Amino acid sequence: MSKLSEDNIEQAFIDQLIGQGYTYHYGPDIAPYSDNPQRESFSSVLLEQQLKKALQHLNPRRSRIC
Repeated sequence: MSKLSEDNIEQAFIDQLIGQGYTYHYGPDIAPYSDNPQRESFSSVLLEQQLKKALQHLNPRRSRIC
């Protein structure tokens, strides 16, 4: 039996979300300094482009969001 650790809990949660159809991105792969930055800095708590895409998907009749 493995010890209960933060890493075990995090990995179990990630696996559960992937199983439900969510896409997982490893943090350094989407960090501000990466080849695929998803935020301007680590102080940005939202992935703004992802949020805007989701809002446009949920509200297709709105021609401009944000």
